Amino acid sequence: MQAQSTAPYRRAFPASALGVRAEACLALASRYSDCRACVEACPVEAIAIADGEIAVEESCIACGRCAAVCPTEALAVEGFEIARPRDNTSIEIECASAPRDDGAAQARRVPCLQGVSVNHLLAWTLHTGAAVNVVERGCCTGCKGEDERAPLRDAVAETAALMAETGLPERLRPRVVEGARQRAKRTNAPAANAIAGGSATRRGFLGALARSTAAHASIFEDEAGEPPAPSHGRRTPDAFLAARRRRLALLRSLIERHVEGALPARLFPAVSIGADCSDHALCAALCPTDALTRHDDGATRGIDFDPERCIACGDCERACPSQAIALSGEGGGFEGPLIRHALENCQDCGRRFAAVSGEHRCQACRKSQALARDGVRQLLAAR
Repeated sequence: MQAQSTAPYRRAFPASALGVRAEACLALASRYSDCRACVEACPVEAIAIADGEIAVEESCIACGRCAAVCPTEALAVEGFEIARPRDNTSIEIECASAPRDDGAAQARRVPCLQGVSVNHLLAWTLHTGAAVNVVERGCCTGCKGEDERAPLRDAVAETAALMAETGLPERLRPRVVEGARQRAKRTNAPAANAIAGGSATRRGFLGALARSTAAHASIFEDEAGEPPAPSHGRRTPDAFLAARRRRLALLRSLIERHVEGALPARLFPAVSIGADCSDHALCAALCPTDALTRHDDGATRGIDFDPERCIACGDCERACPSQAIALSGEGGGFEGPLIRHALENCQDCGRRFAAVSGEHRCQACRKSQALARDGVRQLLAAR
C-alpha cells in the first residue's frame, strides 16, 4: 500500500533509499519559487537546490522528512509502503529502530516516524477503516535525525484536523501514543539496527532497507532500462499535482465510505485579481499546475482559475509585474473567471488588444509613442 506517487523516481545517488523526480520540483521549475521545504526539513543538511538540480549528499540518513514535507512529491523514500492490513483493524506504526520485543506483534515499521506524512496517515486509515496509532518509543534520542522539530506530531495534528472538518468520526483519527521507552542501540541512520540486523555500516542499512521493501512496488524506475530524460525547461503541470490529487482523493474516499460530508473549504485556495491588472498574463504562463489559465473568446481576454489544481505556491503573486494578484490561504476559492478585459482594435495599428484603463492604443503603440515623445524632448533640450 503506497501513499506516494507511483511515478518512477531516480535514486539520489547509488544505493540511496531516497528517490528524486526533478520534474516535479517547484524550486527547479520557476525562478519565482521560494520553496525550500526539503532543504529546511533535512536534519543533517544533506540537501541543496542549486545549478538546476536537487543535490543530495551521501550523509543522507533516509529518514523521509524531506519527502513528507514536499508539496509535490518530488521526493520519496523507500520503506514507507506497508502491507495492506485487515479491514476495520487499527494498526500501529513504529520506528524500525525500535527493538522488536518492545513493539506490538503486528506493528508496521517504517524507517523513521518523522517521515510519516499526512497522505501516509490518510491512506493507511482508508485501507483499514480504523485509526492509525503512531507509537513513540523514544528511539529519536541519540539519532542523527534528532532535533527540536516534531514533523510527525504536525502531520498527525493536521490529519486529525482535516478529518474533524469533514465530519469523520473521532475513532478514525490518528494519534501518537507512548510506547515502552527503551532506546534502541542505533548507529547513524534511522532503522539501521532493526532493518539491517544491527549492521553499523550505512551501506548495510541501505542494502537491507532495499531488500525489506522488495515485496512492494518499488518507487524507483527500472534500473535495468534507460533512465528517463531530464525534463528541465519543459513544464508538465500534472507532475506537480500528484500529492494534492492524492490528498483530495483520499479524503473524498473516506467521506464516501464513512459520512455525508464535504471537503474543508480551506483546501481550495482563493485567488483574486484587482483592477491594476495590465493583462500581462504572466500568472497563467508561470502557474506550475495550470490552476490559472488564459481566457480569450475574441471579445474579452482574462484569467480563469481552478482551485482544484491550486497548490498555493505563490508564484503568481511574486511574478505579477502589476502586483494585481492576491492569493489567500484561507480557502474558499471558486472555479471560474477572475478578471475580464474587453478587446478593442488599436486605433494606430489595428491590432486587437485588451483595453485596460480606457486605453485606445495597444501596449506596443503606446511604448512607441512614449519613445517618440522622449526623443523629441531630448532634441529640444539639446538646442
